[in-house]
Amino acid sequence: MYAKEYISSEIPVVKMSDPIERIYEWMEELQLDQLPVVEGNKFLGVITEECLLDLDLSQGVNSGKHALQHQKAFIYQYDHFYRILDIAGEHSVELVAVLNAEDEYIGCISLRDTVASLSDMFASQVEGSILVLKVDAINYSLAEISRHIETNNARILSSFVEVGEDKNSLQLTLKLNTKDLTSIIATLERFQYKIVAKFQDEETIDTSKDRIGLLLKYLDI
Repeated sequence: MYAKEYISSEIPVVKMSDPIERIYEWMEELQLDQLPVVEGNKFLGVITEECLLDLDLSQGVNSGKHALQHQKAFIYQYDHFYRILDIAGEHSVELVAVLNAEDEYIGCISLRDTVASLSDMFASQVEGSILVLKVDAINYSLAEISRHIETNNARILSSFVEVGEDKNSLQLTLKLNTKDLTSIIATLERFQYKIVAKFQDEETIDTSKDRIGLLLKYLDI
């Protein structure tokens, strides 16, 4: 469940030379109050409908480069889904830009397109950590994995399964009720489970409940 998987193909990129009328049309069509501004491959920030009111119609976005907001409202393509919520709550934005490892803009995520996924993520309101495993589809058993985790005095709060690109493997994302993954990872690796990623940043975990609350309030859900 990496950020790149939630990039929307419908969100246009605003260029500094774009006419204001076109930006208004995009916002109205997509029912968005914000759009990403990109020059070349560089993410410059977010232009809001409110900012457009202060721009010179004849000069386009160029006349209000100083008015761009939320220059830090971005994540990287291999950040976890939860990071989207964290950044959105921190900046109170309805979209989050996605960058690659070279800090180049590769797309944008609309929160309204990803809200449906929150139904599988509500367990993230509980403190804990995230563990991503790769398992053979033919040998997959959530019950067995759960037993290994429970032997380390932890339990699974939520899970999400995706089919791997080779169709023979599964990627399993687990939300656990513990912040310390050391013994759990050691146990799983002993039983030949491949650890793809782990997310146990204390600050992100401690504030996840507040972030989701802010996001849902912002989206009026």
